[in-house]
Amino acid sequence: MRCEKESLEAIFTEFSQFLQNSEIITGEVNARFLEQYFQVSSLFEKKICRCEVGKSTLLPSQVNELCILFKILSEKIKHVLIQKGSYVKVKNKIINEILSQENLQVDDTALIERLIFEIYDGFNGNFENSQTYSAIPFNESIHIFNIILENYNYSSSKELSTSLHFIFYELYTELVEKGQLSKALFRDKAVQRLGQQNLLTDLFIWDILMNLSLKCIHFLTNWGFIYFQQGCVLISDKNLKTGLLEYQKEISSLVKDFPPELRRDVMCYMELVSKKFRKLLVSNYITPQNPIEHAIPCVVRELFQILKSSSKEQDSTQKTKVLRTYKVGLRVPESLLTPQNRLIRIREILQFFRKIHMNQLKSEISSNFNGFIRYKHLEGANSDVRKIYKCEYEKYKDFTLREIFQELALNKKEINKLRWRNKTLNSRLFKTSDVPRFSDASQPVPKDISLYDYQSLANRSFKMVCKYLNMLAHHFISKVPADSQLLIEQALSNAQKKEKKITRSSLVSYPEMAIANVLGRYGNLDQIAFSQMADALKAHNDTTTKLEYVRKLLFPENGSDPDFSEIVPALLAYYSVPNYLKRYLAKVWNVDASWVRNMIVGWRRTIDSFLPLKFQIERLSGVFTKLANFCMKYASTEDEIKIIKRLQKHKLLHLLSKVDLRALLPRELHESYMQLVIKVPSYPSALKRLIGSSTFKISPQNVEQSIHSLMNHVQENMSNLDSQSRGYDNCKIFLNKLTFLKSIVCLPLFTLLFENFIPGNQFTHAAGKLLLYNNFAHHSRLKRLFTALRSIAALTLARMIPSAIAQFKKALIPENCVRKPFTSLKRKRKHLPAPLLSPKYVIERKAHPLNPSFINNEHTTELFKKEKCIWLGLPIYSPDQDTQFVELIKGTRKNVRKKGTFWFELRPSRKIIECVQKGAQVQLIRLNVPRGPTNKIVVDVTLAAHDRKAFAHCGNFLHAWDIQFGTLWFPKDQFLGSDFNQIGSHLVAVGTPDLEIDLTAGANMMEFYEKAYKKLEIYRKCELPHLQTNLATKRYSKKEVGRRTAQITLLHRKRMNLMSEMKRNALMVYLYAGYRTKAQYFVWDSAQGISTRGTRGTLATAITYMPNRKHLFDEFVIWAQDLKEQGLLPHYQLTEPVSPFTSRVCAECFQKTGKMRRSLKPNTSYHNVTCSICGWKGDRHSNSARVSALLLQNRLYVHTTDPVSAIDGLG
Repeated sequence: MRCEKESLEAIFTEFSQFLQNSEIITGEVNARFLEQYFQVSSLFEKKICRCEVGKSTLLPSQVNELCILFKILSEKIKHVLIQKGSYVKVKNKIINEILSQENLQVDDTALIERLIFEIYDGFNGNFENSQTYSAIPFNESIHIFNIILENYNYSSSKELSTSLHFIFYELYTELVEKGQLSKALFRDKAVQRLGQQNLLTDLFIWDILMNLSLKCIHFLTNWGFIYFQQGCVLISDKNLKTGLLEYQKEISSLVKDFPPELRRDVMCYMELVSKKFRKLLVSNYITPQNPIEHAIPCVVRELFQILKSSSKEQDSTQKTKVLRTYKVGLRVPESLLTPQNRLIRIREILQFFRKIHMNQLKSEISSNFNGFIRYKHLEGANSDVRKIYKCEYEKYKDFTLREIFQELALNKKEINKLRWRNKTLNSRLFKTSDVPRFSDASQPVPKDISLYDYQSLANRSFKMVCKYLNMLAHHFISKVPADSQLLIEQALSNAQKKEKKITRSSLVSYPEMAIANVLGRYGNLDQIAFSQMADALKAHNDTTTKLEYVRKLLFPENGSDPDFSEIVPALLAYYSVPNYLKRYLAKVWNVDASWVRNMIVGWRRTIDSFLPLKFQIERLSGVFTKLANFCMKYASTEDEIKIIKRLQKHKLLHLLSKVDLRALLPRELHESYMQLVIKVPSYPSALKRLIGSSTFKISPQNVEQSIHSLMNHVQENMSNLDSQSRGYDNCKIFLNKLTFLKSIVCLPLFTLLFENFIPGNQFTHAAGKLLLYNNFAHHSRLKRLFTALRSIAALTLARMIPSAIAQFKKALIPENCVRKPFTSLKRKRKHLPAPLLSPKYVIERKAHPLNPSFINNEHTTELFKKEKCIWLGLPIYSPDQDTQFVELIKGTRKNVRKKGTFWFELRPSRKIIECVQKGAQVQLIRLNVPRGPTNKIVVDVTLAAHDRKAFAHCGNFLHAWDIQFGTLWFPKDQFLGSDFNQIGSHLVAVGTPDLEIDLTAGANMMEFYEKAYKKLEIYRKCELPHLQTNLATKRYSKKEVGRRTAQITLLHRKRMNLMSEMKRNALMVYLYAGYRTKAQYFVWDSAQGISTRGTRGTLATAITYMPNRKHLFDEFVIWAQDLKEQGLLPHYQLTEPVSPFTSRVCAECFQKTGKMRRSLKPNTSYHNVTCSICGWKGDRHSNSARVSALLLQNRLYVHTTDPVSAIDGLG
């Protein structure tokens, strides 16, 4: 930065005042004076470093510049004082002299460069007068390094200082060993390595956070918003919030001339600092024992960790955005497939003619060649395939039915001849000489080996490899340190002992190498297993870090941490996580809120056995199973059995004879319930003791105290919220629930429920329904009491048993909650997939089997670009070699030799070729574990690209559908609404604000989806139940059981694939409607919030068939943006989600009034509805789509004419 006169004048003025306050200039000039002057100068320099001098000091370079300027200025003033002159009178002269110096370069030595030179001098201090250098001991280097860091603020961050020390010590030692040690080279190499590790960025962020924090406290103190008394912070009558706003304004004025990106970052850091200090200063964290000087580094350290973790999450998210994985099957060499494929094609044609002769074809399929194409679904086949079928068709078209049966019999014999099996290769033991050798490995001869033997032998051998990889991981995971830093240190230490030249950066980039060095195993198969162990350990460390963070939130150790301790009682007594904790963690971790809930509930389940007996929720299932078994003895009807099972689910069987539970049952079961209550006697003493050990007896007085505490807490929170905010409304609703419950505490039902209280969600849900049902007339506005009851019960139980929270804290540790990978007793996987880490070893990779050279990912990418395939060589092992793999793990054997290699073709799919041609690169090829009856191997090909352009969605379907559905009428409009429903003719309904669009008129666009629905229902209602019933009743022979089980698996997979395809097609229909209407603003029906939880029958099926996948909206937005870039949707602007509950609002009434009124009659047909106000009749779904379009139109144009800014304003 350039040196300005204003900066010098500001320093001069403040230093003059500082000297006058110190009173040293009034004394005699002597040695004592010089010593005092030096001390005062040092104190003032520290004020500059703390950003307390000069308004423009914020960046590290600014602070560094002012420090250098001050040192020059201090020397000038000292000389004036020694000569007994008045330095104030010569102020201008001193400043002009400094500015006139030609060699004045205040930014000659940057802050980090100064640190590097100081570390170099510190490490090199013992050899200043010597020409020979030797490595400094590690422990001594730590001591020297810590002394140097005391002048900097980096020592407050252990992680940062440790990383710096490792880099500087390793570099210094390396240069000494090479004999290349010099100050300039040390500086250049250090800057290079700091940049590679992103530590230069980390140091800059740390400095900015520290300067902002120091400036914040200095500003608040100077302007009287806070003051300190005996080490404690006191807030003045002025509003602290106002002070922080003024501080933010000052920082904004300082950074207005910064570059845009730097200005944005600094403003973001400033907001974090303001929020953190606002919480810190109002808490009791700052005390004489913990002064503000110690609190500031703690705050900076925490903010630094948050920013660093968020940047890592962003980096990983950006990486995942440009990674795509596609599945491809391995293909057996064509020479083995061709003979069998020809015979199968002949069989297909013969069967087609047999059905023609026997009149078994469907009426819509003709008897000519085009009919055959339709019969075999070959519409998408290319001309070469059609030509092959055409030749065979012409050959057999004039055959009689008798001749066709004869040809079918001959065809069956020929196919069986090709399916012969080699007894030797299918035995337990075979030698290397038994494996056939082929003159051309890419074209084995069917006489030498059958297709079955070729495929099954390779697949069985590869499955054995996958099993060995799993055994390796399971056996050695306990010997590998979980901490990545410790793993690398141990690996470096082992490598140095063996005199291996391995750098830290290589071990960080390839953690499998670090594991190999720790374990001392360097085999090629070992490397594949270790790479997967490294990935699993990374996930394990991430989960452990998240658990530690949650512990920090639940049990804050200091006032600077966010305090969620009020949630602990709820987690202790329930398997539920409050919404505000889920949202907070979802934002911090950049994950989905449901994932947060599942993670925390999973931890709570694992520590259940460590808690007091009455808080153990897992054991309640066994308790109520015993109660249900006792009640079942007295049940004589199916309705009574249903009642027992339902009450068992709600954990209410212990109240069967005490409380009227009909509110939880449908009306048709009420009479049976009353009969059951009479039949079931009181429980035996053993069951009563079991119930007593599982229930809490909570008195009404304890409940009232908890309600009173909660009401005070909620009212206190409401006082800090804006009355127009959503949080204020939520607090108000919660307060109403507490008031209602307080009014019924003394009722007998309430008392009985709390005197027989069971922890867990089911009982509290049921209790809320009972209380609401029996007191509905008093408070008809309330719908759910679960959250209020949960808070009351949790707080009451925590007060009754205070030791339970201490046990919960003691149990919530990584050792109990997070298992090390591959060690879980519940783990059922016995195989691991095999990523191709090397093109030469284990699984060979070539452009052709006869080619002597191996190919890596780059060569593979080039071949895929040219639409060529690659070949993978799978090793062949005999079945008896599984014992040799076990010996290999134990160390009693050095290697296991393969019997041979069989080559398989990996043909890239059309999608892979398109992505590679657009710029994507092959990053990884992974062979999955062989599955199914045939042990089929599926390959995952992972592609990577710098941006999304390589994976952009195509819009070819738009032009194809134009030809097919061009006659459909679509009005032109800016807005397009949508309504998603179950797969079928109502899968997607679209509409504009003025008109509904009928997608079933003329060329019925929804006919295809109606057929898909019928096929799904056939799978669900006919084929799957038939197979499952026959398996359950053992109607199949032992030989058929395996095949039928595989058939069920395939049917489920077909059903899931068809559902997934139809839900994706819903996006295509909506995009096509937008393409035809030229819409700018699309409305998204937020149906992903609808769940099958708590639903049954037709409604559950309808929800399952709905396109409500969580990430479907993101996929639609990306697809629409891709089509816009391709010029197919040039008018597209944005997609806005709206509430899915628009099907009860009449579009005609809403268009006239602009008010959402639920006027559609609920008692009419589901699809056809009538408005109770205007009498409009029509289709529910098209009406809903039109309402959503109207809703978005009103949002955008009621208050503004700029739709985009309106959406930004909605947030």
